[in-house]
Amino acid sequence: MSDTHTHDETAAMLAAMVPNAALVDQYAVRTLAGGITDMRGVGIAHAERDNLLIDGPTSTGKSLLARTYAASIGRPYYAVPVNVALDPSTIWGQREQDDNGRWRWVWSPVAHVVMAGGVVEWQELNMAHPKQLAAFYGLLDDTRQVPVMENNGAVLRAHDETLHIATMNYGYAGVSALNDALARRFNQRMRFDYVREVESRLLNSASLLDLAYAIRALPEVTTDLGTATLQMVERVAVAANVDYALNQLVETFKVHERGGVGYAVEMAAPAIAAELS
Repeated sequence: MSDTHTHDETAAMLAAMVPNAALVDQYAVRTLAGGITDMRGVGIAHAERDNLLIDGPTSTGKSLLARTYAASIGRPYYAVPVNVALDPSTIWGQREQDDNGRWRWVWSPVAHVVMAGGVVEWQELNMAHPKQLAAFYGLLDDTRQVPVMENNGAVLRAHDETLHIATMNYGYAGVSALNDALARRFNQRMRFDYVREVESRLLNSASLLDLAYAIRALPEVTTDLGTATLQMVERVAVAANVDYALNQLVETFKVHERGGVGYAVEMAAPAIAAELS
């Protein structure tokens, strides 16, 4: 069965999946070991044809790095949300019936990106059941191909320039350690944590950033306080007011965490208001 997409349709679809180049100028790079920036680190993995695993708390920029790298090289990008409900059709594609009642195979967007040499991000890789992941191990090993039984055994072959990036957070409920077979397929690794220097370039209020690090240090708090949440506080402070925005911040935490968080917010509120008002 052939793909129902025409060449022009496929080209248009892939072009639409290339992230906006403006991401590159807006991205706040971080420096890793040996003075290597995170963007260059992805480039090294790509050049070496190594799969890359990035782990760290929520909202530390893992997915943003993947999208920004794709934008920097002008390649299509697709994010696969990995979870226990991951369906094979998301990865491979599916049979569809045309107006004449004939069945044809339609490759998925993921498959098209793989075949075109784009960037595929496997989000929260450690949330899937190992049996689900085993189905596409071939895409991640040296062969970079896998037979698709649903498509009469047609082989899905990755382009030489395809880059696989997995992102995950060990702190989420319901996650598990990667099994050895999958872990071995990611030769290069990065660890993302909250970095004050990076966050300071993304936020307008130094006092809000101080508050974030004070909250993250509270022993009773296990909820991740991501950079995106802090940016939300600044946006809402402008759209409404600082008190309402800080209340939104407190509400993002579990009920038993809100006492300590609320006290920290109360102490920091005047300084934050002076900077954001």
